[in-house]
Amino acid sequence: MAVDALCRALGIECCWVQTLGPDGRALRLAAECGCSPEIRRELAALNLDHPLGQRVIGLGDHVIVPDLSRDGYLGLRTLHASGYRWTIVVPLMTHRTRGLLGVACRRRKNLREVEELVAVVGSIIGMALQRSDLFTFRGAAGPTPRKPDGKNASARPAKATGDGESTGAAETAGPVSAAYHPRRSPSYRSLHQKPA
Repeated sequence: MAVDALCRALGIECCWVQTLGPDGRALRLAAECGCSPEIRRELAALNLDHPLGQRVIGLGDHVIVPDLSRDGYLGLRTLHASGYRWTIVVPLMTHRTRGLLGVACRRRKNLREVEELVAVVGSIIGMALQRSDLFTFRGAAGPTPRKPDGKNASARPAKATGDGESTGAAETAGPVSAAYHPRRSPSYRSLHQKPA
């Protein structure tokens, strides 16, 4: 599991990932490592009305609490009660916030270095969630209807672009346009096309 690997790589004891629910307000606990049942219950109660949700999801801020024993604002009492000294929470971000990634530890660490690494991992998870949403959206359309001759019923003829290639309109059945397909995007073509 990815959170287990992150815990081992950073030498931390607690890590969790929460994603926005379908309503866009609730935070679902998607994965965790080192969280006691009490911590899981506290995390499950988080939403966008909680100060942590407002700061991380609403504003896209990184939250660093260097001393959980003095945290009166976020109120993550179960982390402190479990013996964790500090916590860092970052957004899972692409062009929008998709959730949050949190880590906590009992040992002292250079929090700025850990924050940078956790932010990079949060961005990677955010990109993976974005791709997952894209493929889920494409797959939700179901199978492409076929004509009796075996061709796509919704396919339109391809348009020539002037450089000998087509736009691929006939090749992209389903709700995802050619602009989102890596083999049809201009950057893919320019990187992988043989020079003329």
